[in-house]
Formats: sequence, structure tokens, C-alpha cells
Amino acid sequence: MWIFEDGQLQKVGISYPDRTPYIEIECRDFPYVGIWTKPGAPFVCLEPWYGRTDDAGFAGDISEKKGIRKLDGGESFEASYEIKVF
Repeated sequence: MWIFEDGQLQKVGISYPDRTPYIEIECRDFPYVGIWTKPGAPFVCLEPWYGRTDDAGFAGDISEKKGIRKLDGGESFEASYEIKVF
């Protein structure tokens, strides 16, 4: 698993071996992007995140998680990203 933080990635994609694009995700303003797969699985996940997975050994409360976002009652949050399939 790779986790890119602080907006390091604005766009990420997968291409064929000849570098022809296959799929691309544009995720401006997302503070994290995760790229991962399950060993032996026939897929790769490209995920824009506003929160992130726990660090190894994390045993704290959910409110202490890195990147956690909290909304007070009545507040809302909206985000979007674009997926291109070639």
C-alpha cells in the first residue's frame, strides 16, 4: 500500500505496458490518495481519501486518527473526483 499525503497527487492512473492510458482519477483537493491491492488479487485500487487508514500499531480513539474530519450537528461536507476510462 502507498499513501500519498498533503495533496502530493492531484491525478493518478493506470496504463497498459505500452503506456496507453487505461484509467485515470483526478482528485484535486483531496489530502490523501491510497494505492493498494490485496496480494494475489486481480485488481489495484486508486482511492482519493479525506481520512486515512490507521498507522501500524495505532491503538487510540477514532477521534485521534491522522486525517480525521469532524462535522458538528447540522454541518455538511461535499467532495467530488473524476474518473476517466480510456
